[in-house]
Amino acid sequence: MAESWSSTGIGDAELIPTYEFEAKDRGGNLIVSEINGPTSLAYMFPDPRKEDTLYSHAVGSESHSSGAGMEIKKKQREKASEHNYNTIYWTVDPLKPANNRLNTTKLGGVAAEYKEDVYNTETSGGTPADRFVIEWHIGSDRVEEKLKATESEEKGYVRDITPDQIDIVLSEEENLPNITDSDLGETEIGYGVLGVEISSEAVENMDAQVEEEWRYATRNVLGSLIDQGYEVTELMRPGENGFEQNTYILES
Repeated sequence: MAESWSSTGIGDAELIPTYEFEAKDRGGNLIVSEINGPTSLAYMFPDPRKEDTLYSHAVGSESHSSGAGMEIKKKQREKASEHNYNTIYWTVDPLKPANNRLNTTKLGGVAAEYKEDVYNTETSGGTPADRFVIEWHIGSDRVEEKLKATESEEKGYVRDITPDQIDIVLSEEENLPNITDSDLGETEIGYGVLGVEISSEAVENMDAQVEEEWRYATRNVLGSLIDQGYEVTELMRPGENGFEQNTYILES
């Protein structure tokens, strides 16, 4: 875990103890991918509230450009299916575009819940540690189609959707967020498909002021919309289908 999470800056005190891995191994809930030595890690365990659901607590890879993340998630899905699980869920920062590109556009997961300050601001430091809850329905047609499309060279996993088909309710202007509907958190949204732009810069690379503005703007918009029944289904990249910024697609 120390190797696969090294790029995140995670400290020794935050690593999962070896004895916990050993205990969980009796339940078959730890996956390690090895190519000439360990390269990736997936650590998951059953949700006691839902018998067909797993919680993916930690997934990491030494490399963020080799496709290792995709491969370890596929292996995770394969193992879960063998034991008749239907859903895997995990949390992820909404301000990490690369992670959520993988989670939604490529894997076919959806962000169906927005949780505020999951790890407590006072202990995590900086702005609130808000998180999406990603639901990955591993046997669904959507997931099957997305994963099959990732194996082709045509990028068939990218939805055929353009900016003129959606309403942008949060946009990026000069690296800072601009909410285009000031009453968003108080009123019912009657739109169909929505777009929410986020910064091209991952949260860990933002300065404190920019991070704070993005955190509270996206909490207001994404939290409100998800509470109203919307789900984040895609992340479009700049240059795709006419999109100029990283843009979440939300559908109800």
